[in-house]
Amino acid sequence: MGIQHELTLRATYVLVVATGIFEDSEAKQVFRDAIEAAAKHNLFKILIDCRGLRGAPGTVQRFDLSDSVSRFYHHSRVQAPNKALIRLAVVGSEPLIDRERFGETVARNRGVPLKVATSLEEALQWLELDDVD
Repeated sequence: MGIQHELTLRATYVLVVATGIFEDSEAKQVFRDAIEAAAKHNLFKILIDCRGLRGAPGTVQRFDLSDSVSRFYHHSRVQAPNKALIRLAVVGSEPLIDRERFGETVARNRGVPLKVATSLEEALQWLELDDVD
């Protein structure tokens, strides 16, 4: 039993709450669903809450996930009506979240505005959101 996720459209952002146990392909699907929903509904912020997700992906898994997220992201921007930048924030706990933020670095190096945080407040601040409404 891997990742379960619930996607909710808010007034100004997409909220995804992911729980369960980390699985590569399912993690990619979580990001794909979130990015596609944001592009489709003309929303420019995504918060992926992984605080209920367990696992410790290795470096290769983190690289592969971040590389896939980059491809989904750039493809969705081409398809989106206004081509605006969508900002993503992921919040979770170590060891799911890498202390060195390797995945964030990979995604950012590929042009994805992504913040990985271990506190909800940090993720909200980066997205310029007041609270999870």
